[in-house]
Amino acid sequence: MRGVKIDVEKDWLQEVNMLPSLVELHLPGCDLQSLPISLPFINFTLFLVLDISINSFNSSNPHWMFNLTRLRTLDLSLNSFQGTIPSEIVNLISLEYLYMYSNGNFEGQILRYLENLCKLKFFDLSKNHFNGTIDDFLNGFLDCPNNSLEYLRICNNFTSVRILSRVQFQLQLKICQSLQYLDLGFNNMNGTIPESFGKLSKLVQLDLQENP
Repeated sequence: MRGVKIDVEKDWLQEVNMLPSLVELHLPGCDLQSLPISLPFINFTLFLVLDISINSFNSSNPHWMFNLTRLRTLDLSLNSFQGTIPSEIVNLISLEYLYMYSNGNFEGQILRYLENLCKLKFFDLSKNHFNGTIDDFLNGFLDCPNNSLEYLRICNNFTSVRILSRVQFQLQLKICQSLQYLDLGFNNMNGTIPESFGKLSKLVQLDLQENP
């Protein structure tokens, strides 16, 4: 239903909640503005794909979303979601594609709760306002050494970031051996590029642009 203007006066989510067999919902660019933080019950637990990108949501992440444990694709990009990303994100154990870029109002500590997301292949967290360091983020994968991550984009997030030490990179990049694309640009990192990048044998594209 891309680009279909939905009547915002109606409770569209309640209508969806009446469809227990629904497995995919695509509502990008539908001019949606409100998203309930909680629901009394969830009837659409078979969801594999939820795409609500390019709308005008400006609330925090709804808690019910993190109970959709069958989800393989979640796209929240190009909205105005606020606040931190709840630790309940680890409940999405089937997730393979996670798009959270260009929300702008996401803030707080960068995600460190990733130990259950071992099936994640594609992760775009760029253009937000997180704090912390990139090693904080990578540490989240230490409990998932055989992860499937192929695409990682976390550019345009940090205002004050140090580049990881060589020892840290050697430790942490061992858990990213499937990486083909890595974008760390525009993160105010400095220092030398660690030799351990060369150990990412499947890496096709590395973007470090606009770092001092």
